[in-house]
Amino acid sequence: MVSLPNTASPPPPKYKTATVTWIGVYICSSLLGYFLVPYLGGLPYLLRQAITTGLVVSLLAYVVMPRLTRLFRKWLYG
Repeated sequence: MVSLPNTASPPPPKYKTATVTWIGVYICSSLLGYFLVPYLGGLPYLLRQAITTGLVVSLLAYVVMPRLTRLFRKWLYG
């Protein structure tokens, strides 16, 4: 069972987890697409995609998802 630290609540339903993850991916990919991709235009497509997706995953894991989980905790773990 996965739960918040120091709680015994069950994990949230998959649709709630998927919704919050989608919000995080949308935010990250939109911001990176706007600010970073213009600077990567000269790189080969696969390298550009590897850099972009690596940054999206890193931002999600360490920055965005912890904050979104705290922001939506009442809805997620209701």
